Amino acid sequence: MQNETWIALTISAGGALATVVMLALKARLNGDDPSESAPMLRQFVAYFAAYLAAFAAAATLGRPWSLLVIVFAASVAFAVTMHGDRPLATRAFLRTWAITLAVFVGLWGLYEVLLLAGIDLLDKNFVPPR
Repeated sequence: MQNETWIALTISAGGALATVVMLALKARLNGDDPSESAPMLRQFVAYFAAYLAAFAAAATLGRPWSLLVIVFAASVAFAVTMHGDRPLATRAFLRTWAITLAVFVGLWGLYEVLLLAGIDLLDKNFVPPR
């Protein structure tokens, strides 16, 4: 158990760092104003928490509940990035997060509809219907 925890922490930290670096690189290549981007530390913490929540949910919860936790965590991390450098304790951030959450819940709902139709995109033996 101890080893699995360190692996999850390492992967989460690496994934969060890679995400933040790639977002900064993308913003720089697009010519975006760096002062409007969310601070890198804030983004790192948001993505690190999202990745940890995803690992914990996948290890402890069954589907569909693990997917719901992942949707919730990812929507918060994406909202932090999209909100930029503005303070998070505002209604504007809540609106950004609510819109992001609604999109993810919509995608989750689409996945559940596909499950009802007998198509499981997350199955390791998934073969697209012909």
